[in-house]
Amino acid sequence: MAKQFLERLELFASQLQLGPEYLEVLEDMTDRVKRPDLTPSGQMARFIKDGSLTEFGLCRALRYQKSALQSLATFKGFEDMTTPLSAEDLKKNLFRGSYGYNAL
Repeated sequence: MAKQFLERLELFASQLQLGPEYLEVLEDMTDRVKRPDLTPSGQMARFIKDGSLTEFGLCRALRYQKSALQSLATFKGFEDMTTPLSAEDLKKNLFRGSYGYNAL
């Protein structure tokens, strides 16, 4: 049924002369109907263990966390809040000059 719908939609798109980019999307959708393993959920299905994706999610989250922590420049300005930081101090320490409006 989905295949027939996509075929009719492709014919309709051709009649409207929507262009190759639309036909390409419809071809991709047809491929996914023929091969569900090409869909995001089909690709994730191989990671299911005991009916759950918890282990996969935790492993992925830890990997993202590790990567994020390695890429972040730590800011050591909030430990001693006896002296408030000025906006200029925050800008210098957090953005290191590359993200400020002056850098654009």
